[in-house]
Amino acid sequence: MPMPAMPSLSVARLSSVFEDMAGAALKNAVDDSSCVFRTQGIIGDWTAKRTFWNGVHYSIELADGGKSICVDLPLEVIQNGGIRPGDRVDVLGIPVVYLKKSVVLFKLHVHAASVIEASAGGRGPEPVKNVEGTISHLKELGFKRIPFPKRATAISVIHSKSHAANVFADFKNELDLKSVNVESLPTAMTDPSAIARAIDQASGNVVVLIRGGGDDAEFTTFQHDDVVKALARKAAHRITGLGHYGNLTYADIIADFCTTTPTSAGAYVREQLIRTYNMRQTEREALEEQAALIKALRISKLKWMLIALAGIALAGYLGFFR
Repeated sequence: MPMPAMPSLSVARLSSVFEDMAGAALKNAVDDSSCVFRTQGIIGDWTAKRTFWNGVHYSIELADGGKSICVDLPLEVIQNGGIRPGDRVDVLGIPVVYLKKSVVLFKLHVHAASVIEASAGGRGPEPVKNVEGTISHLKELGFKRIPFPKRATAISVIHSKSHAANVFADFKNELDLKSVNVESLPTAMTDPSAIARAIDQASGNVVVLIRGGGDDAEFTTFQHDDVVKALARKAAHRITGLGHYGNLTYADIIADFCTTTPTSAGAYVREQLIRTYNMRQTEREALEEQAALIKALRISKLKWMLIALAGIALAGYLGFFR
């Protein structure tokens, strides 16, 4: 049977479409699980790898008992925990999944860590920091991971209402996408009740909570139950960009993505908007190609049916004159 006239996909293009579909399915499966894991192991040397970007050391080895996993280790976690390469550490994090060149890679994105035993030849032993309270508190909240939406209706940004703070301008300048609907929610960033109300009132399906740096005491607001519970129940992709250096809070752990500055939060949103736009374009092109294939097959099938009917009619006609 001759091949129908229809568009043809290259193997490379079809492989790319399959990878996008598989990657989205895997990411959604992990995002929907709302898992929080705690583990221990020897942390690898992040200084020997050139994988630092946007405040995070990516794909660092965490080894124990002859087995190892990859972890993404934010700079603020290193600073807060006083961690050095080779230390045995206690870590708390959430799983993430990547699909690259048809290879599935699971990693743990670390949100909190403490030193159990210092590396040999390094510092003296440091006291172990208890992260049990963090785990118990997160389990009580019962929050779920929410992936970045395929189509962002609006980006709701909760920021300081002080004119002296330029965090919203920093965020928007880095976002740099004029076609995006950005909702500004100026708020008293020292008032937990005000922040919780702003989170509840945010209309976008992406919610960003940002503020500038400061003393550790200024960040206790983001440990407050009102703020943490409002963020946990919010049915939107949640992003935090709190402070310019090592300040990690419960709000950061609840967030679907946390970073250290409003600027890097804007960069993350821009990258996700571009990624989801490209994904939609790929899906649209795949649907168009599928529709063209179905149409071509229908035309081909109709053509062969007409030929068959014509043959039957011709046979009947010839039989009539015999």
